[in-house]
Amino acid sequence: DLSPLYGRTAAQTEALRSKQGGRLKSQKVGDEEFPPFLYNPDGTVRPEFCDAAGQPVLDLPLGLDHTPSAKRKTLFAVGGDRANATPQVAMINTLFLREHNRIAGLLAARLSRPWDRVAVVLPAAAGVAAATEVGQLFVQSRTPSTT
Repeated sequence: DLSPLYGRTAAQTEALRSKQGGRLKSQKVGDEEFPPFLYNPDGTVRPEFCDAAGQPVLDLPLGLDHTPSAKRKTLFAVGGDRANATPQVAMINTLFLREHNRIAGLLAARLSRPWDRVAVVLPAAAGVAAATEVGQLFVQSRTPSTT
């Protein structure tokens, strides 16, 4: 399940897409690619992640009521409410974001004609999904059986 990366609803997926070359929205921090921040410096959800009524489209992070407002500005805009829960989960989600955008970039660069964004997004998402399957099989092969 890649909903922490792509969202669990069509509206969430749409809010996370950059609409350029099949890529997902991201930002550079130093020389590294990360998901964009969910909050403005003033503590409000960035408008690009809100609906027409100004309500957040993305699921707000778990534990937000215990998060100091100064730390909210470092939370990532991602598809799942748990993706900011621990550094490990945020790291894995960031790796999947980078892999999606890498695959989308390769596909977009090889096209002789402009494709619509879905034609690039879907194969990139399939590539990330395949990587997660391989990872799951690896972990399962290394986990002792309890039966």
